[in-house]
Amino acid sequence: MPYDYAYRRIKTSSTGYRKIEATITLPSLSDVALGTGAALYEYLGCDGSTFDFEFGFGLKPSEGYSTQYGIYRSIYVGGSDWQWISGYTFSPGSTYRLLIAAEDGYIKCYVYSSSGTLLYYNEFTVNGIRYDGSGQKVRRVSTLLVPSGGSANANNNRWTTTLVGTPTTFVNATPSNCVATNETSPSGQPWISVTTYNAYYNENINLDIR
Repeated sequence: MPYDYAYRRIKTSSTGYRKIEATITLPSLSDVALGTGAALYEYLGCDGSTFDFEFGFGLKPSEGYSTQYGIYRSIYVGGSDWQWISGYTFSPGSTYRLLIAAEDGYIKCYVYSSSGTLLYYNEFTVNGIRYDGSGQKVRRVSTLLVPSGGSANANNNRWTTTLVGTPTTFVNATPSNCVATNETSPSGQPWISVTTYNAYYNENINLDIR
């Protein structure tokens, strides 16, 4: 099924990165309207020349996630392996911290509560991923998808911290080490607005397709 979409992405402007951590207050249900087939994703990613990995929250009524967010992971190494992680749900309007960190051949994924309690941890095999960050970039994304011609909105995607890390540094995402992208399909649509508090690590994102 073809989709229209809108996303806000913060991605490192150079390679050498192995981890990214970000804190998000998930949009409340009153801030979200998803029609049939639409979905909202809030995730972290790490990619290199031969792989692409994502991990984060999703709200998708057609998959059973309409009043609570689920978590998922996506691994692309020559083909796509996409999976909801069963048994875990997260509350709209609540604050969580996501962290992914690459090792040689696998990646570690964490979800923490706002008070620092570990809520989820797992490791996933990702062929080609490296601890030293060689050839790798990391990213943070809020994205809204809707079947072509449909409508949806997800406002107040509230990221309050974003840290990007090499094997030896772990610092705020800023215009000096990251690139910000607002992307829509069809292109050029005014479906994204961003309120910036500290560029690029502390911002509020509104996504409104039509």
